[in-house]
Amino acid sequence: MMKCPIFCYFCAMKIFSNNIRELRRHYLEKLSELYPQDEANSLIMLLLDQLFNITKVDVALNHDLCLDDSQCEIFVKSMEELLTNRPIQYVIGKAEFCGLEFAVNENVLIPRPETEELVRFISEELRVESLELRVEPVVSRLALANERVESLEFRVERRPVASRLALAENERSVVSRLALANDHGYTINILDIGTGSGCIAISLAKLLKNSKVTALDVSEKALETAKANAKANAVENIDFVNADILSMQRLEHKYDVIVSNPPYVCESEKAEMRANVLDFEPHTALFVPDSDPLVFYRHITNLAVNALTDGGSLWFEINENLAAETQSLCKNAGFDNALIIKDFRGKNRFIKASGLNRL
Repeated sequence: MMKCPIFCYFCAMKIFSNNIRELRRHYLEKLSELYPQDEANSLIMLLLDQLFNITKVDVALNHDLCLDDSQCEIFVKSMEELLTNRPIQYVIGKAEFCGLEFAVNENVLIPRPETEELVRFISEELRVESLELRVEPVVSRLALANERVESLEFRVERRPVASRLALAENERSVVSRLALANDHGYTINILDIGTGSGCIAISLAKLLKNSKVTALDVSEKALETAKANAKANAVENIDFVNADILSMQRLEHKYDVIVSNPPYVCESEKAEMRANVLDFEPHTALFVPDSDPLVFYRHITNLAVNALTDGGSLWFEINENLAAETQSLCKNAGFDNALIIKDFRGKNRFIKASGLNRL
C-alpha cells in the first residue's frame, strides 16, 4: 500500500488507476449491475480488507492511497472473478465461522450464519456452567456476504434443558454426562454427518474440550479441506471418515450427539437461488429430488435410533418449507420430543430430537 498521484496501471484485460478510490469507483459501477450498490460496495471493501488489510477508514482518510503494481494485479483479478458471480469466499479462499477461519473451495459449501446458530445451540445445550445461558454471536461479514447483509448482531437468551440437580436418577442425559465430563473426564461423543469444510465438527470440537468428534462425508475432496481446516485451527479431538451415509446400514459407535446439515434444497427450488450459489457451490451438497426431499433425514434418523446413547440428541438444519414433515419423521422414528427452532431471521431452520423411546 502506498500514497501516490493517480496514474494508470496496465494489465492484459484493461487499464486501471492504482488509486484505491478510483479502483473502487470503477468496480462499484460494474458490480452494481449484479448486486445492490450497498452490497457491491461492501464486497469491494471486504476484498480490500481481506487481501491487503485496507479498511474503510484508511480509504476515507487517505484519498491518494494506492495499491502497488502486484497488489493491483491481485485486486483486479479478484474483482473480475466477482463479476462472474463467484462468491467472495471462494475468491479469497476462506470464510469465518464461529470465530474461526476455514478454507473453502468449490468442493465444499460456504458456511452460513444460520449454521453458526446450530453450533452455538448445541454447545450451549451441552454446557452446565450456569443456570441461565446467554448467547451473543456476532455473525461475521464474510459469513453474510452471500446473504446481502454486511453485519448483524443478535442475542438469544434461554435456559438449559435441565440442571444436574433437576435430573432424575434414572434419566441421566447428555447434560448430566457433560457435568461428569467436567468432574471426571467423561468424553462427549459427537458425530457430524456431511461435514463438508468441517465447520460444524471443528467448531464443536474447539468449543467442547471434553468432546470426541467424528466428521463424516462422502466426498474425499471435501474431507481433504476439512482435515486441513482442523490442522489450521489446532483441533486434534476429531476423526474423519469417508463414507456414503445413504449406503450405511448401521453406525459402528455410540454417540451422545448426532448433528447433520444434509442436502435439503428441492430441485424445483433452483429457480429461486442466486447465481453465486447455483453456479459455484457443489450441487451434491445442496439438492435433493422433489420426489424424496427428506431422504437424508429419514436415513440419518433411522441410524440415530440405534446409535444414540441414552439421553442423546439428534440435531438437524432443515428446509424451512418441510419443518412439520421433518418433525413428524423424527417423532415417528421414536423421539418423544422433536423441537422446531427458528433461526435469527425467524425461519424454521433447526430440529432438536430427543427423548428416544426404544420400546
